[in-house]
Amino acid sequence: MDRPGVEIRRAAQRDVPGIAGMLAEAFSRDPVFLDRLSPRQDGLRVLAGLFAFELEYEYIVHGRVDVAVDGGAPLGAILMLPPDAAPVRGPVHRARLMRALGRSFWRLWRSEAAVQKARPVFPHWYLGYIAVTETARGRGLGSALLDRAVENAGEEAVYLESTTAASQALYERKGFVPLGAVPRLGRHCEVGMWRPGVVTR
Repeated sequence: MDRPGVEIRRAAQRDVPGIAGMLAEAFSRDPVFLDRLSPRQDGLRVLAGLFAFELEYEYIVHGRVDVAVDGGAPLGAILMLPPDAAPVRGPVHRARLMRALGRSFWRLWRSEAAVQKARPVFPHWYLGYIAVTETARGRGLGSALLDRAVENAGEEAVYLESTTAASQALYERKGFVPLGAVPRLGRHCEVGMWRPGVVTR
């Protein structure tokens, strides 16, 4: 990268707390995520618990997480799952997630089910989350992370959901095409987006 002091590297389990906190802060004002949280709870705490769970049991173990760091502090990250990744949804994991999310569990569970149902049937990498910190925005870091996601996928397709108009515009510049709105469970909806891969006959 041409950003002094910033390194993008593959994340490990030791990075989970820092990345989870960074993601929670980044998505704490996201309209789609606000729809999913109970107003009676501390949104930052709930989101940090959600992201820590998904990082520890899904993305780090079965997928690919790249983190942008500057002196050790996470400035941004992308979380991806390969085409053959199976969701972690056993009873033990569900119980742990319920404890982490509290009152927000069922809202988040139902919304996640709707999102997963809308995913394309064709094999693809799933880009679950991409975010940068408030202080790192405007430096091209989000674009660099998205480039890394495309690089990770190689010739395979990539699918994601956009939660804001600004993120959708970035994805379109990187070759993603809007497929349509994911059925909403709140006031705001996500837009499913697809970057085609190489199709061989």
